[in-house]
Amino acid sequence: CLFTGDIEKEREGQLLNESRNNLKVDILKIAHHGSSSGSSPPFIKAVNPETSIKNE
Repeated sequence: CLFTGDIEKEREGQLLNESRNNLKVDILKIAHHGSSSGSSPPFIKAVNPETSIKNE
């Protein structure tokens, strides 16, 4: 599981640069409740979760 909390897109980019090959998870908690400021498409693609969860 990866719980992103309120991670910003800048930090997602850093994680992609640092750990792209180690980011695969089964469950991803989408940042910022799934809003437009939440997890970026490149980050979600790299993490490639089987399931995503967002808070309402």
